[in-house]
Amino acid sequence: MCSAVPGLFLACALAGNLVSQSLAAASDSNRTIHTIRCKDSPTPGIRPVGMECALLARKQIDSLPPDPIVWRVETFASQTAARRAEAMTSIVVSAGGRIWLVTLATKGQRTSAGGNFVAEVGPISIPRARRYGIVVGEAYSSPGASTRVHTHPGPEAWYVINGQQCLETPHGLLRAATGQGSFVAADTPMKLNVFGTTRRDALFFEIGDAAQPWTAPSKWQSTERCAA
Repeated sequence: MCSAVPGLFLACALAGNLVSQSLAAASDSNRTIHTIRCKDSPTPGIRPVGMECALLARKQIDSLPPDPIVWRVETFASQTAARRAEAMTSIVVSAGGRIWLVTLATKGQRTSAGGNFVAEVGPISIPRARRYGIVVGEAYSSPGASTRVHTHPGPEAWYVINGQQCLETPHGLLRAATGQGSFVAADTPMKLNVFGTTRRDALFFEIGDAAQPWTAPSKWQSTERCAA
């Protein structure tokens, strides 16, 4: 306990500041809960309960739609209705209690028959390849969770169903919240952080050279600005 003895006030104040700083540091360190790790879902198209991040579906295509290319995101009343509207560049998944049709399409194309338009994410630039691999996944993470620093051979995009995320790249920060989409270019080093007060539920989409791994670690060093 600090007393009123002359000469001790400064020491007590410093001690108080050190305690406050220690508590703040402890609070900051608790923000990072764990590293998000994604694996293929054992149930295609659905993220199992208890699986934080799941690759819901993979698909390979031989050609791309005409530029400018976007990810068109739509919802449907049922799997059957979504399957009827599925194109060669589409993937049907279930996430956040809804049925989604995610389609690589030309910007401004009409909504699929029976679908409810949600968003267009892009336009994106896709490096040319002999064959392309599409990955669609869902991540359901608590605030404070983050990914490792990594890259993808093609552009990655997100649609945030609920919550908030912050992506740090060498080019700056990219934030997105409920109802928003975002994307980064191919081969961009990145680290994604979940923040706010609620779990972040998001769909993510990546398309790149099918002959390459869909993701790879990067030596780029994050400055942890998203966690500030």
